[in-house]
Amino acid sequence: MAALARLSFSLLRHGASGVAAAGILLANGAAMAQSGRVLTYATQHTCSVGGVLSLEECQRAFRNATAEFDEKAPRFAKRAECEAHFQRCMVGYSGSGLDRRGVYFLPQMRGVRVVINLRDRTVVPLPQVEHPAIAFAARTLLRADEGQSSQRRTEAQARWDRRDEAPADDAAGVPVDVEADPAPAKPGEITSWPIPAHRRPKLIESP
Repeated sequence: MAALARLSFSLLRHGASGVAAAGILLANGAAMAQSGRVLTYATQHTCSVGGVLSLEECQRAFRNATAEFDEKAPRFAKRAECEAHFQRCMVGYSGSGLDRRGVYFLPQMRGVRVVINLRDRTVVPLPQVEHPAIAFAARTLLRADEGQSSQRRTEAQARWDRRDEAPADDAAGVPVDVEADPAPAKPGEITSWPIPAHRRPKLIESP
């Protein structure tokens, strides 16, 4: 209501120039709502000390992103098969709790990308290596969204299995470039997996 009041006052006071100015404000607001602010985090700790998201939002971000990653990342029966395509792989288990019926391997998730705009706060997992056959969807941060669909998982695995049908230029994976933070890393902070020294500064929140 306050924004509408200011807009009406601008129209009455400035006439045509006020209309033009109001149009610019509305356009800028729409652009901000669509683009938003993009942040990248390597760990839940770097997220919680970043000062932008609350602890609960950071926890939710990594839980939701992990669920999306586990649903869409390709799975392999052997670690060697996974590491032939990705830099590092981790183990996963079929089932839940004590009902773990099988073991599989999948690429490591190296962080999350958060987008904040006027309408929502969303998160997408960041894999160690990007590949055109792997696509992740954004999940909201406003609530828990840890569900996984067996149908979407099957479709994602089939998309990976058909990767050889893609052009040769798209066959190789591309390392993910996590934007760097101009501020130095805080003393004592560590990441949750070994990372080459030349990539460590790129795992902190982007500006």
